[in-house]
Amino acid sequence: KIIKFFPLFYIFAILLIITTSGKVNGAQCEKEIGICDENCSSKCEASKNGKGICEKSSSNDIGTCKCLYECDGNGDESLSQINRKCNVGIGPCSEHCNDGCCDRNCAIKYPEKQQGYGVCLNIVGIPSSRQCVCYYNC
Repeated sequence: KIIKFFPLFYIFAILLIITTSGKVNGAQCEKEIGICDENCSSKCEASKNGKGICEKSSSNDIGTCKCLYECDGNGDESLSQINRKCNVGIGPCSEHCNDGCCDRNCAIKYPEKQQGYGVCLNIVGIPSSRQCVCYYNC
């Protein structure tokens, strides 16, 4: 019986790896889009097809509406680059490519207006746990 289920398990394992790696490589971005109110999520969905969340520094604070979305690379030039922070993993760090190398690679990949920089971070659940993560303006 185990042999019959092996091909199914094999396919499931491959799909799981592909799905997980896609999440690491997808550029996740956030942009402050105003004060936190009941329209936070709908404003984010309409402008960036993303998810709006409210961040409050205290219980009495009005809070800020942040839009979390994936960067499509077609940045809207009419919007300010300020407060649009994105990050993406570009591969593992190693003794051959440490923080300095990661930072240089990110600066090359996301130059000028994107102001890319990178750091090596330990990411839980990734086989090679130290990953080069680039931060840049989308």
